[in-house]
Amino acid sequence: IGTETDGSVTCPASVAGLVGVKPTVGLVSRRHVVPISHSQDTAGPMARTVEDAALILAVIAGSDPEDPATREADARREDYVARLDPESLRGARLGVARFLASGWEEPVGRAFDEALKT
Repeated sequence: IGTETDGSVTCPASVAGLVGVKPTVGLVSRRHVVPISHSQDTAGPMARTVEDAALILAVIAGSDPEDPATREADARREDYVARLDPESLRGARLGVARFLASGWEEPVGRAFDEALKT
């Protein structure tokens, strides 16, 4: 779990091959979070899979009497795992910045190309 204002969860997750989620402010308590911006600070999960991130979010989301921003969090919390749809990206067209994926040794390049087929 990290604290996110402007990339402190999503950026490390992206370079570590993890899933990072920045929840809507007010869904997760900010108690004990060192504030940078009260309108943006929130805690969010970093996990190996989307399902794991959804499980963590389900646990940390909710109202906290010590954080007024979360007053309505219990009403907005849902079963994030149940909402996952493995077909949600079927037919989607994704762009790959291949220029960022160059200069690797041949086995890495082949693995990258194979991963793109999935």
